Amino acid sequence: MLKRINPLFILIGLSIISIIAYLFFWLLTQSYGAISLNAILRITQRRSLHLIAMIVSSTLIAFASLSFQTLTQNRILTPSVLGFDSLFSATQTFVLFIFGANSILLSNPVVNFGLTSTIMILVSLILYGYLLKKYSRQIAFLLLFGLVISTLLRSSSSFIQILLYPDEFQSLVALTTVSISNIDANLILWIIPFMIILIILFYRKSSQYDVMALGRDSALSLGLDYDKTQRTTLITLSAAMAISTALVGPMTFLGLIAVNSARELLKTYKHTQLFVTSSLLSIVMLVLGQLIIEQIGFITSVTVLLNLVGGIYLIYLILKEGQL
Repeated sequence: MLKRINPLFILIGLSIISIIAYLFFWLLTQSYGAISLNAILRITQRRSLHLIAMIVSSTLIAFASLSFQTLTQNRILTPSVLGFDSLFSATQTFVLFIFGANSILLSNPVVNFGLTSTIMILVSLILYGYLLKKYSRQIAFLLLFGLVISTLLRSSSSFIQILLYPDEFQSLVALTTVSISNIDANLILWIIPFMIILIILFYRKSSQYDVMALGRDSALSLGLDYDKTQRTTLITLSAAMAISTALVGPMTFLGLIAVNSARELLKTYKHTQLFVTSSLLSIVMLVLGQLIIEQIGFITSVTVLLNLVGGIYLIYLILKEGQL
């Protein structure tokens, strides 16, 4: 009788295939001799940097989503309910409205990224750090507050967008609809080390998340400093979502799909395994999704495709949870 193949090996294989396909599949669309060797090397180098950005970003999003679900004890939530996506769009909108589309704060990718991610981190830490300290046992209140803030920011952004000139509005659309193909190479090289540090911080807390998943009372009885773990997770989560959103744009449902698919594949509570599996799933989905968008020729970002699939998957999860 054949042994069941470890899903991890399959995902590693799919990850390698998707990486190779993204790097070299475009060559199949070129006529023989139509492009020089130097051009091939330049394009491959640029795509390699974009690939690194996707791999690290998707891994960070998966880690943050799994940690957030453990923190909230809810499988159908993602960190986006805290308003990170709306905060990203609102930050870009307010900066453009105040300083103009030609400001270095918007025209320079590195400066824009630094400003946007810093504002997102500070605002989220001030708001949710205070609320978590005061209402540490009322996670539902924290989530409700996040939804209210998200709605408020979207409404404010929509109102300001009405006041913009048409050319300014087009600039804003380009800023808020982040395209992986247009990510600045210098920005990738500058930010990747910080993202890797955040991934390591999440992974080192795997054993604490295993205990936290048992519930607050059980975790406290086992000696876990629950409140401290909550606070440090929120800090790391805020930095992770701010940086990844500012780099590759809002990925509302990527983490949701990856984490819940990993849970279905493994049927385990161990976060070391869930972290690795969900990150591999996230990499495969983001890289293949970007490749599909490029080959079909859609003038849109991969987030549109992922959010479409993720929205359908979320409906499935809600219906499934309702039957339990």
